[in-house]
Amino acid sequence: MSLQEELAAIDLPSAFRPFIPDERDRLRRFAAKTVELRELSFVQQGSPTLHMKSGSEGFSYVLGPDVGRERVTSALVPVRILYRRDENISFVKTVELLVDHVDETRDDSAALRALLERARQGIAAVFSNTTIVFLDRGTDDGTLVDGRQIFEDWMYGDYLHDDEQRRERIEPYRFDGSQEFTFLQLLWSLAVGYIVFSELFVEPLLDKR
Repeated sequence: MSLQEELAAIDLPSAFRPFIPDERDRLRRFAAKTVELRELSFVQQGSPTLHMKSGSEGFSYVLGPDVGRERVTSALVPVRILYRRDENISFVKTVELLVDHVDETRDDSAALRALLERARQGIAAVFSNTTIVFLDRGTDDGTLVDGRQIFEDWMYGDYLHDDEQRRERIEPYRFDGSQEFTFLQLLWSLAVGYIVFSELFVEPLLDKR
């Protein structure tokens, strides 16, 4: 059964203990970032695509025509805020806030906690399901790289910052585009995951008068 189907049996606004004004503001700001993401062309166009081409140096990859640096950066800025654990409105802290406010006097409290944990694991799986061997150029040797490192290396070593150590790590893999494509897929998956979480768990609470 999907999260949506299981949540339909729970009246979310009454399933949590009251939030103080500062906490409700955090929820509003989290939701606002996901609304911002929802309206971006990078998110709306669907998961990035990759096309193989051949050239004098062998095969390489070309990103789909609708993926431009400006579009990527516009999505990365809000995703970064929701991704960073030290941000007050991060996904992790928002989940923790909701878990802390589950009304334990209700019969469905355990079910709600379990659904929040499923949502948390769903975002974590974006990275845990992405560990790839990238072949070193001109050799049959490869480097095993996990998804979180790929995401942070391209975010902080290229798109948003110019961290020298991260840039050095990604530089050998620029030639075929495959690692950057993995980064873009991770970015899109995170953005959609945050949007869905907000729609299911956060925005229904903000509708309460």
